Amino acid sequence: MKKLEIAQLEQWLNTLAGEKTVYLPVEEADQVNYAAWAEGKTARLDCLRTVKSAKDVFFPQVENLLRMRMDGKKIEVHQADVLEEEFVVLGVRACDLRSFEILDRVFLSDPVDPFYQARREHGTVVTLACSQPDENCFCTNFGIDATDPLGDATMWLVGDALYLRANTEKGEALLASLPEGAGEDKVEKQQAATRKILENLPFGKLNLAGFDGEHLMEKFD
Repeated sequence: MKKLEIAQLEQWLNTLAGEKTVYLPVEEADQVNYAAWAEGKTARLDCLRTVKSAKDVFFPQVENLLRMRMDGKKIEVHQADVLEEEFVVLGVRACDLRSFEILDRVFLSDPVDPFYQARREHGTVVTLACSQPDENCFCTNFGIDATDPLGDATMWLVGDALYLRANTEKGEALLASLPEGAGEDKVEKQQAATRKILENLPFGKLNLAGFDGEHLMEKFD
């Protein structure tokens, strides 16, 4: 497990941004949203819910799909270039990570969306475990463990330090420059405390059994 002091976070982000685009929760105009990191911006990894989901990085609201050229009455139509640059999405919560999996089922199934596929292949996802879930959270009802999300790498914010674990080769490459830090005990203690909070949330024991594919239509009879 790697360790990064919060005081060194900006320096690390600047180093990463010198090699590839890094998206993370950033505060701008009193709102926190995922944006490309640049020196001087304010990172907000402590923000539980951004205005827009992290999935916008992979499935943007607007993108160029086609290029058209007109020569007299002749029109040429070409597919726009797909993304070829590597990038990082940092601070993704467990619930947002689940949304990526749902998008994968749609856009990576036949016929595959080449634009989405390129972003998934070139993106490195670094999740952030929750330590102070909101009282309206209901992730546990969908089998989501907010204390131990996966992705290419996982982060835990404990006190004044980030503890990071690589889950894939992409994650290992991203964290290679960070020093080792024996923080497993601190992470496990935080996880236990967070799971206790999740168990006692108002929607923590919400029963969604009747809303599956077999029984949903019965609700509309």
